Parts: sequence; C-alpha cells; structure tokens
Amino acid sequence: MNAHFIKRERCPCCLAEDREELCRVPYQDAVIRNYLDRFYADVGKIEHDQLAGSDYALLECKSCGAIYQEQIPDGELSNRFYEEWIDPKRAFDLYEHTRSVASYAHLARSVETIIRHLGRTPSSLKLLDFGMGWGKWCMLASAFGCQSFGAEISPERIRYAEAHGIQVITYEDMTNHSFDCINAEQVFEHVPDPLDMLKYLVSALAPDGIMWIAVPDGGDIKKRLKLWDWNAPKDSERSLNAVAPLEHVTCYSHDVLASMAAKAGLRTIHVPAKPAGGTRGPDAKGGRLARLLGRAAGASSGVVSESTEFEGTNLFFTHA
Repeated sequence: MNAHFIKRERCPCCLAEDREELCRVPYQDAVIRNYLDRFYADVGKIEHDQLAGSDYALLECKSCGAIYQEQIPDGELSNRFYEEWIDPKRAFDLYEHTRSVASYAHLARSVETIIRHLGRTPSSLKLLDFGMGWGKWCMLASAFGCQSFGAEISPERIRYAEAHGIQVITYEDMTNHSFDCINAEQVFEHVPDPLDMLKYLVSALAPDGIMWIAVPDGGDIKKRLKLWDWNAPKDSERSLNAVAPLEHVTCYSHDVLASMAAKAGLRTIHVPAKPAGGTRGPDAKGGRLARLLGRAAGASSGVVSESTEFEGTNLFFTHA
C-alpha cells in the first residue's frame, strides 16, 4: 500500500472490527481519476502519481452500519491535498463567488436558532465553530453579540479569520474552555477518527451546552453505489458526494450519527428552527437554502432537528 495512506482496521464510529467490503478500485482507475480531475478542476489539480499503490475501498461496519474508506491519506498527504492540490486562494475565490445574501441570511438564522434555544442573552454565550473554514459563521455569531471562537487547521483560513476579528483557538486549547454550543458543520465526514474526536469535543461542552453536527446524508449510499455514477452532480439523487474519495472518508446515516454520539456521552435533542420574520416554519420548502437544516435525517428515531436549512444529516445533541 502507498506509504502515505493509513489503513483503518476498525470502524471509526464504534471501533468494531467486523466489516463487509462494498467496493474496491485502485486510485489509478480511470473513473476515479476522471472524477477527481473534474471535481477539483476549479480549485486545483490532483497529483495522481502520489496516489499510486492505494485503493479506494469502502467498508460497511456490521455493528453500527457506518460506511468508511479503508485507506485514507496520512497527515502529510492530507496537508498536501488541502493546502497545495486544492489552492487556498482559488478555493476562497470560488467560495466568495458562490455566496449570496441568502447564504449569509441562512447562517444568521442558524445562529439565531441556537441563541433562542439556549434562552440567554447573546453576550453571555460562548460558541465554538469547530472546523470554521473561512470563519463566516463565527463572524455572524459575533455580530449577534456572542463570544465567538473558531478552530481550524488550514493556515490560510486561520489568517483570514483572525484578520476579521475571530478568536482562533487550537485543538489542544479547546478543553480549557466550556462552550455553550459547539458547531461542527461538514467536518466529521473528513475526520479519520470521529468517535475519539467527538469524545474530546464533549469534554469542552458546558454541562447544559448543545452540539450541532451536520454531515452529508449517507442513508441511501449503497443504492447510489450500485449506480456508480461519478458524473452525477453533487446535489443530485445519484450523487456519491457522501463517500467522495480522499475527502469524505466516513459516511453517516442518521442512525449511525446518533449511535456514535451516544457512545461519546451525548443524546439527541429537538431544536426547531424558526427563521427570522416568521415567514417560514419548520416544514417550509423552496430552493437550496430551504433544504439546508433538515432534509436530514430520515427521522427514524423521531428525535431530530426540525430545521430546514442544511442538506444532509444533521442533529443537535446535549450531554446524556
């Protein structure tokens, strides 16, 4: 196996070893190569020779049902992928180009939802955006008057956030704080050891605090894998984005996410969204942003976020 890949021997969500192989193809396979070239064409270029000798292999845990990539980039290759192959400047330009007023309104509503649920004055609340990206959520939380902190590993994103007044803390420093809310949107699908990381985050959560986790929805990913359509648009019904090679190394359904959270000492809670202005309720629909907090969840447990603003699986948690 490629020396810059790590082989995961256990399920990253429950640590069980019994698993079933769903697919395995070399990273040199033409379909995978073409997908990577096309998907990252606007922000960078994949160095395929650096992937030689490794496989894109998906395994399903027979214990909890999580689906995960067996071989994942090590720290060095991961840093090269996110900071060199994906050019930070081009990624930021694309991010800025695709943000609309509605995008920022959506972020503001998500902060408003949290403040309303916690039921305290914003200035008394301490919020953490874990994996903050360019720090936009933090900026809006600060605009509400909250004490806003961000955590990120990308040097470019950290510099940008700090230049815009965001308090950036290190992973190691998190447990020196007690956060009323930890936001982890589109983070856990990238994490090699999500259960361990979630347990660590829980230790930084205030006794009555809440955690919000949003990930791509993998509830029907096995059906999509049978179609093997790597040309499908990201938001389409055939999309394989939830198991994207190199990036989305762990795939979650609603039940898998809830089960992993329970192992970390959390329980799901109901946090309904009520967008500003009262013009749209929890079941409102319309456009991409209206899908974003709640297509989630296949609601098999009946205890989910009712918000309607995030694509994928997303749940609110508090201490069990």
